[in-house]
Amino acid sequence: MRTATVFIRRNAFLRNFHPVSLPRIKYPRTFHLPHSPRKGEDDKVLPSDEVFRGRPVVVTEKMDGENTTLYADYLHARSIDSDWDESRRWLDRLRGLIAPGIPTGWRLCGENLFYKHTIKYTGLNTLFYVHSVWNEANECLSWADTLAWCQRLGLSPVPMLYEGKYDRRKIMEAFRTYTNQSPNPVEGFVVRRADRFPFDQFGESAAKFVSDSFQITASRHWKYDVKELNELKDQRNAWDTYQ
Repeated sequence: MRTATVFIRRNAFLRNFHPVSLPRIKYPRTFHLPHSPRKGEDDKVLPSDEVFRGRPVVVTEKMDGENTTLYADYLHARSIDSDWDESRRWLDRLRGLIAPGIPTGWRLCGENLFYKHTIKYTGLNTLFYVHSVWNEANECLSWADTLAWCQRLGLSPVPMLYEGKYDRRKIMEAFRTYTNQSPNPVEGFVVRRADRFPFDQFGESAAKFVSDSFQITASRHWKYDVKELNELKDQRNAWDTYQ
């Protein structure tokens, strides 16, 4: 019972530790591109992709994980008051190691791939892939700066499949090529402005495409099903990754 008590106290501490000077910010919903085949009834859709026309963009793989935000002193999934489980305990170990390098008021957002959701991943380099870094002014850093911060902190960015001026045809070709070469199924992709942008411009700065081959077959949410771990390269143990 002692271990359970420690976990309960730990969870309660994390949920209640919300200093006024360091606000916790929920990651916004990403709109679908109008030509995205898989859309839910409550999903938001851009009226057109004109917002990206002529802009330098970066297109990255949309990974099938849990969107998670790391601060120097806290972490949460999309809900700021996320429950505590093994996947977040693993990620908290990583957060503790990189915390000294995260500036005050900054946050890193990425995909927690500890557990299988719909796609079972194998051969992963890590179980946490960064897709954006936000500074104390609530600005999303440019992709170049995001890569620099990933390198500085020893983290992996989400895989990139296209970089250049927005061109729907070229992006779809790059996506097909990437999907054919990927060892794992690919849910889709995210297109984002390559430059820095403020939080209140997120809706016109990033959008997603979900492939029609991405099928959710489970009868209930993955959290309430039997948990299955995704796999790292060389069958490494996730708990041995960060000591």
